[in-house]
Amino acid sequence: MQISEYLKKYGRKRVLIVTGGSSVKKSGAFDRVCSVLDADGIEYAELSGVKANPLLSKAREGLEIAREFCPDLILGFGGGSVIDTAKMISIGAANPEYDVWDFWSGVRKADKAVGVAAIPTIAAAGSELSASSVITNEETRQKNGYNTELNRPIFALINPEFLFTLPDYQVGCGCADILMHTMERFFSDLQGNYLTDEFACAVMRTVVKFTPVLLRERDNYDAASELFWASEVSHNDLTGLGGHKGLDVHRLGHRLSADFDIAHGASLSALFGSWARHFKDRDPARFCELGRRVFGIESDDPDRAIEAVDEFFSSIGVPVCFSETQFGVHPDERVIRLAGDVTNGGTAHWGSFADISYEDALDIYRRANR
Repeated sequence: MQISEYLKKYGRKRVLIVTGGSSVKKSGAFDRVCSVLDADGIEYAELSGVKANPLLSKAREGLEIAREFCPDLILGFGGGSVIDTAKMISIGAANPEYDVWDFWSGVRKADKAVGVAAIPTIAAAGSELSASSVITNEETRQKNGYNTELNRPIFALINPEFLFTLPDYQVGCGCADILMHTMERFFSDLQGNYLTDEFACAVMRTVVKFTPVLLRERDNYDAASELFWASEVSHNDLTGLGGHKGLDVHRLGHRLSADFDIAHGASLSALFGSWARHFKDRDPARFCELGRRVFGIESDDPDRAIEAVDEFFSSIGVPVCFSETQFGVHPDERVIRLAGDVTNGGTAHWGSFADISYEDALDIYRRANR
């Protein structure tokens, strides 16, 4: 198994393995990795039980293990949430004199980390090649990201067969996440970035082509491989090279997943159409370019492209509005609260395609609340 080669290459001998639920153990994958580590005399400890929306409390639990075990590598073996948790443990274990949340809340910047490696089990967030990590502080209801090159995994091992046994909904949410990571880089305030746009459009076309294939043929290795490769490229900065990475919809979606524990990809698909319809007049030609280059739609109507994205999301079983999620439609006062929370009471704004204010956030949430 390749993990042995890479551990030797980077001189790592004590590994803290971070996992989610029981799927990696039921599949036998966990035991296979451990048998390789045993054979090579690599010591290891385990933190299990990371949830789909990773929590600060679980990362703190991992830090307690790290203090006792003193690993020289944190291995995230699971989905993006598992890998994001491994990244937080890597930063926290190397900086024990500080509260690890200080780095995620922007109070401090890290200059060292233990180091992370990844074995992803779902094609989705692309955390296995990215420099970002997003964690929820359940006490404060904040879901914050921390971007640093220290978070970028030293190596990642990809096995497309992991997608074969995932539920259809997880596959759909993961592929929605890939599409949105890429689309939000495509919708930048920078124009004339043709080659980077082509990278992004190629990734999006790949997702649109192969997600339905994998959902029909759950053991299709080629489709799974293409989706995993799209996942890696979508979040390694290539598809937004030269532009400004705002991930505008992500911040709106993080508020939903922090409050309602909705799957990350589902939070994004439920909001994209509302965000797009709110901002389509800012640059209608950009939406038409998306429709033409990804869906083959020759039209000067931006709504055609937006509808095509929503139709794709529906076809792979992910929500396009609140009524299709587990939390459903809200009273308007709750929507007002969401907009207030995501903008820190109206004081914060963000965006690379268009600046999102409290009023913008409120309208987008209201549009999605159907």
